[in-house]
Amino acid sequence: MRSVARINKVRSYRKQTRRCFRGAMMDEAKEASLWAQQLNIHCGQLCSQSKEGTEKMRTDIKQAIETKMTDGEFWIRELEQRLTGVKKVIEELEAVERRYCRAMNICERIIAVNIECSHNRKIAFVEEDSVSELLDEEALVLRRFLDDITKSMSTITERTQ
Repeated sequence: MRSVARINKVRSYRKQTRRCFRGAMMDEAKEASLWAQQLNIHCGQLCSQSKEGTEKMRTDIKQAIETKMTDGEFWIRELEQRLTGVKKVIEELEAVERRYCRAMNICERIIAVNIECSHNRKIAFVEEDSVSELLDEEALVLRRFLDDITKSMSTITERTQ
Protein backbone atom coordinates (compact mmCIF):
# COMPACT_ATOMS: atom_id res chain seq x y z
CA MET A 1 0.00 0.00 0.00
CA ARG A 2 2.78 2.20 0.51
CA SER A 3 3.45 2.14 -3.10
CA VAL A 4 -0.17 3.00 -3.84
CA ALA A 5 0.05 5.88 -1.39
CA ARG A 6 3.24 6.92 -2.97
CA ILE A 7 1.76 6.71 -6.40
CA ASN A 8 -1.22 8.76 -5.23
CA LYS A 9 1.12 11.28 -3.69
CA VAL A 10 3.10 11.54 -6.92
CA ARG A 11 -0.11 11.88 -8.88
CA SER A 12 -1.43 14.59 -6.61
CA TYR A 13 1.94 16.36 -6.83
CA ARG A 14 1.78 16.17 -10.59
CA LYS A 15 -1.78 17.52 -10.55
CA GLN A 16 -0.75 20.40 -8.36
CA THR A 17 2.26 21.07 -10.52
CA ARG A 18 0.08 21.01 -13.61
CA ARG A 19 -2.41 23.32 -11.93
CA CYS A 20 0.36 25.69 -10.94
CA PHE A 21 1.88 25.48 -14.37
CA ARG A 22 -1.50 26.01 -15.99
CA GLY A 23 -2.22 28.88 -13.62
CA ALA A 24 1.14 30.47 -14.37
CA MET A 25 0.56 29.96 -18.08
CA MET A 26 -2.90 31.48 -17.75
CA ASP A 27 -1.51 34.43 -15.84
CA GLU A 28 1.19 34.92 -18.46
CA ALA A 29 -1.40 34.56 -21.23
CA LYS A 30 -3.66 37.10 -19.54
CA GLU A 31 -0.71 39.46 -19.07
CA ALA A 32 0.35 38.98 -22.71
CA SER A 33 -3.23 39.58 -23.79
CA LEU A 34 -3.35 42.83 -21.78
CA TRP A 35 -0.03 43.92 -23.30
CA ALA A 36 -1.33 43.08 -26.75
CA GLN A 37 -4.50 45.08 -26.13
CA GLN A 38 -2.51 48.07 -24.86
CA LEU A 39 -0.12 47.78 -27.78
CA ASN A 40 -3.06 47.57 -30.17
CA ILE A 41 -4.60 50.71 -28.62
CA HIS A 42 -1.29 52.54 -28.79
CA CYS A 43 -0.79 51.51 -32.45
CA GLY A 44 -4.31 52.75 -33.24
CA GLN A 45 -3.51 56.09 -31.63
CA LEU A 46 -0.25 56.36 -33.56
CA CYS A 47 -2.03 55.48 -36.80
CA SER A 48 -4.71 58.11 -36.24
CA GLN A 49 -2.12 60.74 -35.30
CA SER A 50 -0.08 59.86 -38.36
CA LYS A 51 -3.18 60.03 -40.56
CA GLU A 52 -4.16 63.42 -39.08
CA GLY A 53 -0.62 64.76 -39.56
CA THR A 54 -0.49 63.51 -43.12
CA GLU A 55 -3.89 65.02 -43.88
CA LYS A 56 -2.82 68.37 -42.38
CA MET A 57 0.42 68.35 -44.40
CA ARG A 58 -1.52 67.51 -47.56
CA THR A 59 -3.95 70.36 -46.91
CA ASP A 60 -1.11 72.80 -46.20
CA ILE A 61 0.77 71.76 -49.34
CA LYS A 62 -2.39 72.02 -51.44
CA GLN A 63 -3.06 75.50 -50.05
CA ALA A 64 0.55 76.59 -50.70
CA ILE A 65 0.38 75.31 -54.28
CA GLU A 66 -2.92 77.11 -54.88
CA THR A 67 -1.42 80.33 -53.48
CA LYS A 68 1.63 80.02 -55.73
CA MET A 69 -0.56 79.30 -58.75
CA THR A 70 -2.70 82.36 -57.97
CA ASP A 71 0.44 84.47 -57.62
CA GLY A 72 1.81 83.08 -60.87
CA GLU A 73 -1.43 83.81 -62.71
CA PHE A 74 -1.41 87.36 -61.31
CA TRP A 75 2.14 87.98 -62.51
CA ILE A 76 1.35 86.49 -65.91
CA ARG A 77 -1.57 88.91 -66.29
CA GLU A 78 0.59 91.77 -65.03
CA LEU A 79 3.37 90.99 -67.51
CA GLU A 80 0.89 90.61 -70.36
CA GLN A 81 -0.55 94.04 -69.56
CA ARG A 82 2.92 95.57 -69.45
CA LEU A 83 3.85 93.85 -72.71
CA THR A 84 0.72 95.27 -74.33
CA GLY A 85 1.66 98.74 -73.02
CA VAL A 86 5.20 98.39 -74.33
CA LYS A 87 3.90 97.29 -77.74
CA LYS A 88 1.66 100.38 -77.85
CA VAL A 89 4.60 102.61 -76.94
CA ILE A 90 6.70 101.01 -79.66
CA GLU A 91 3.93 101.58 -82.21
CA GLU A 92 3.57 105.21 -81.14
CA LEU A 93 7.34 105.76 -81.29
CA GLU A 94 7.45 104.21 -84.75
CA ALA A 95 4.68 106.60 -85.83
CA VAL A 96 6.68 109.53 -84.41
CA GLU A 97 9.77 108.27 -86.22
CA ARG A 98 7.86 108.10 -89.52
CA ARG A 99 6.57 111.65 -89.00
CA TYR A 100 10.08 112.84 -88.17
CA CYS A 101 11.52 111.18 -91.28
CA ARG A 102 8.82 112.76 -93.47
CA ALA A 103 9.53 116.16 -91.93
CA MET A 104 13.26 115.74 -92.46
CA ASN A 105 12.67 114.82 -96.12
CA ILE A 106 10.47 117.88 -96.56
CA CYS A 107 13.08 120.11 -94.91
CA GLU A 108 15.84 118.62 -97.07
CA ARG A 109 13.76 119.31 -100.19
CA ILE A 110 13.11 122.89 -99.05
CA ILE A 111 16.80 123.46 -98.43
CA ALA A 112 17.66 121.93 -101.81
CA VAL A 113 15.13 124.20 -103.53
CA ASN A 114 16.53 127.23 -101.70
CA ILE A 115 20.07 126.33 -102.70
CA GLU A 116 19.03 125.85 -106.30
CA CYS A 117 17.13 129.16 -106.28
CA SER A 118 20.11 130.99 -104.88
CA HIS A 119 22.45 129.46 -107.45
CA ASN A 120 20.02 130.35 -110.20
CA ARG A 121 19.96 133.91 -109.02
CA LYS A 122 23.70 133.82 -108.57
CA ILE A 123 23.44 135.09 -105.04
CA ALA A 124 25.71 133.79 -102.30
CA PHE A 125 24.29 132.40 -99.10
CA VAL A 126 26.24 134.71 -96.90
CA GLU A 127 25.39 137.83 -98.81
CA GLU A 128 21.67 137.38 -99.00
CA ASP A 129 19.68 138.04 -95.83
CA SER A 130 16.51 136.42 -97.09
CA VAL A 131 18.20 133.03 -97.59
CA SER A 132 19.74 133.09 -94.13
CA GLU A 133 16.35 134.07 -92.66
CA LEU A 134 14.74 131.19 -94.52
CA LEU A 135 17.35 128.81 -93.16
CA ASP A 136 16.79 130.20 -89.67
CA GLU A 137 13.05 129.62 -90.06
CA GLU A 138 13.68 126.07 -91.22
CA ALA A 139 15.93 125.46 -88.22
CA LEU A 140 13.22 126.92 -85.97
CA VAL A 141 10.60 124.62 -87.54
CA LEU A 142 12.91 121.64 -87.03
CA ARG A 143 13.53 122.62 -83.38
CA ARG A 144 9.78 122.91 -82.75
CA PHE A 145 9.21 119.58 -84.41
CA LEU A 146 11.94 117.97 -82.29
CA ASP A 147 10.41 119.55 -79.18
CA ASP A 148 7.03 118.07 -80.14
CA ILE A 149 8.64 114.68 -80.62
CA THR A 150 10.37 114.92 -77.24
CA LYS A 151 7.09 115.86 -75.54
CA SER A 152 5.29 113.00 -77.29
CA MET A 153 7.94 110.53 -76.20
CA SER A 154 7.89 111.73 -72.59
CA THR A 155 4.07 111.55 -72.55
CA ILE A 156 4.17 108.02 -73.96
CA THR A 157 6.77 106.86 -71.44
CA GLU A 158 4.83 108.42 -68.55
CA ARG A 159 1.72 106.46 -69.58
CA THR A 160 3.59 103.18 -69.55
CA GLN A 161 5.02 103.63 -66.06
